[in-house]
Amino acid sequence: MTTDLTVSLDCRDMRHGWQRAGDTVLIKQAGQVRHFERKLECFRCGCVRVDEYKITRVALERIRSRYVYPEGYRVPGGLSVADARFKLFSQMDMGLRDVV
Repeated sequence: MTTDLTVSLDCRDMRHGWQRAGDTVLIKQAGQVRHFERKLECFRCGCVRVDEYKITRVALERIRSRYVYPEGYRVPGGLSVADARFKLFSQMDMGLRDVV
């Protein structure tokens, strides 16, 4: 999936719109299920996030997240949220409304 710049700017500005993608995978350790992994995908840009959770008797603890960015998402040198918002604003078609 190739991402156009406006979509990747939207995700930087508003954050990714995650939805579940695929099955939850249980991970056995020493013969018992101790962790699970779930996969999420952004409905706008296609970025994939894989979260791994530790299972305890009282809680689920997120241990790590890994990201797979679509082609064209990464910006050389990086791009701050503020810079992404300004770039989006400068590209918008706008109309003027008078407030009475």
